[in-house]
Amino acid sequence: MVGRRFPHTHTRLSPRIAVGTSAAYTGINPWKGGQRMANGLFRGLLAGALVGAAAALLVAPNKGNVTRKIVWGKGTGYVDALREKVRRDGGSSTS
Repeated sequence: MVGRRFPHTHTRLSPRIAVGTSAAYTGINPWKGGQRMANGLFRGLLAGALVGAAAALLVAPNKGNVTRKIVWGKGTGYVDALREKVRRDGGSSTS
C-alpha cells in the first residue's frame, strides 16, 4: 500500500507511523471534500431562490399592494376562525 495513488488526491502518499495507531497517511483531509460539497449546495440553493424570486416577480398576476391585501385578508380570516374555534371549544386542542 506504500506509494499507492488515491483517486481523490494527485500526490503520492507515504505512510507515517504514529504512536498508538497502525498507520496514518499524510496529505488526506477527509473534511475538505465535504466542505466543498456543502458550499456547492449552499450556492445552488441560493441561486435557485434568486431565480424563483425573479420568476415570481415576472409572472405575478397582481400588483404588490393588491397581493398584500389579499394575503392579509386571508390571514385575518384564518386568525378569526381560529379565535372563534378556541372561544367555542374552550381552548380544547382536539378536533
